[in-house]
Amino acid sequence: MALINCPECGKEISEISRVCINCGYPLEDNEKNAQDSNTIDVTPESIAVNSGNKLADKSVSQNLKAIIIVAVVAVVIAVVGVIAFIIDQNTLNSDEQRIYDLMYDYRLYLKDPDSMQIRDNAVYMIDDEGNNYAFFTISANNSYGGKVTSVVIYMNHSFMGNYEDVRDSGRDMELTREERIEYLRSEGAFLSWTLHGEKATEHGYTYAVSVDCKKIANKLGCSYIET
Repeated sequence: MALINCPECGKEISEISRVCINCGYPLEDNEKNAQDSNTIDVTPESIAVNSGNKLADKSVSQNLKAIIIVAVVAVVIAVVGVIAFIIDQNTLNSDEQRIYDLMYDYRLYLKDPDSMQIRDNAVYMIDDEGNNYAFFTISANNSYGGKVTSVVIYMNHSFMGNYEDVRDSGRDMELTREERIEYLRSEGAFLSWTLHGEKATEHGYTYAVSVDCKKIANKLGCSYIET
């Protein structure tokens, strides 16, 4: 609270005093100022201004809340999308899982498992007697460090060899008749796919599909080469 000098006696008094406490001089201007300072403006214009300010503040607050909600929803959608993508990249369907299991098994045969590369798609087939076959192309380093590419053949989840070995074994008279038949069937399935593709189902096979190996390669941690 500020002090002023009494216009009559010149002594200091409070600026809101109505009379001088020293000489009793009336201070009408101070009384008026005190009343003015305590008066609330209730004119229509002031009410309209105050109401407008309150509405504006409320509108800004609502807009800010809406922006925050939209931002949170967008972040949640983005996070869910990323998680779904990651899960999809590592989730295999039934055919992919079969090929994955066989490739994992084949990797154990390699001299340098870390050098394994998967080339193109794999094939999974079932003949009309219920025998299943799988073919896939693999590149890997041999014992001398050179890169070798082979078409690998499985029958009934058992490793038969690469195509050349399977072809030759089917004609190897030192093997039993049952062994030669398995090799000949494996070679026949491979040749049927080579000639007919998925239409092999019209030539003695009940199931014949091409299996995308990209996700399989990702799960095995090896490279995929599409040729």
